Amino acid sequence: MVVGLLVATGAPVAPEATDVGFRRFGTQSGMVFVPAGAFWMGANDRGPEESPRHRVWLDGFSIDRFEVSQREYDVCVEVGACTRSQAFPNEGHPRQPVVGVTWTDADAYCRWAGKRLPTEAEWEKAARGEDGRMYPWDGGLECARANFGNGHNNECASNPGHTAEVGQYPEDVSPWGVFDMAGNAWEHVADRYDPMYYRSASSRNPQGPVSGKNHVVKGGSWYTTGSNMPLSSRISRAEARNPYDGFRCARSGGR
Repeated sequence: MVVGLLVATGAPVAPEATDVGFRRFGTQSGMVFVPAGAFWMGANDRGPEESPRHRVWLDGFSIDRFEVSQREYDVCVEVGACTRSQAFPNEGHPRQPVVGVTWTDADAYCRWAGKRLPTEAEWEKAARGEDGRMYPWDGGLECARANFGNGHNNECASNPGHTAEVGQYPEDVSPWGVFDMAGNAWEHVADRYDPMYYRSASSRNPQGPVSGKNHVVKGGSWYTTGSNMPLSSRISRAEARNPYDGFRCARSGGR
């Protein structure tokens, strides 16, 4: 258990790690603190499930700088606290984000690591910052900026067609320094899915609907098209394992 927590909460990894995130920050996992304050959530021009665009206040929280990797998840499996992820071709390298996990699997890992899944609002603030941008970077959508678009229609044939090791896209980093939120893997969040939730959601620390069969996944993935890349995108996901859903964890308050 102690070993797992050290891996999951940001102990420095071996110096052979060469991904951009390691070179820039010195850890593969780590957490980023997002201070209390308001931000713009949702969008008015992308369908009823993302509207209305609205201001949301969140207390300060911490979120993993990178998606949980296969290596980190496997430690939880080895100590008997997590269910083994489903294997898929071109996935499963130790530094790729773990995929083939359900919402329940992701929730169990975060709890084992002494954390929790981020709420949808926390995830979106960590990705968008406070200025309402639609991508983590300041500017438009280009294939080189994130790992997307080479699964459904080969829109970005230069991208690998599967997840990349975490932190490989130096422009896919949010204003807070959080990596791979626009691409690589879609990410499970804590909230249940209701397409009309924003019409009744609290404007302060929203926790999602109290009922609902499915949960929300956020962000884009290697599989998604550019039309689903804006960070306001929200997708309903049943309890299933696939090669494009991963997750990261969060914690209330500081690190």
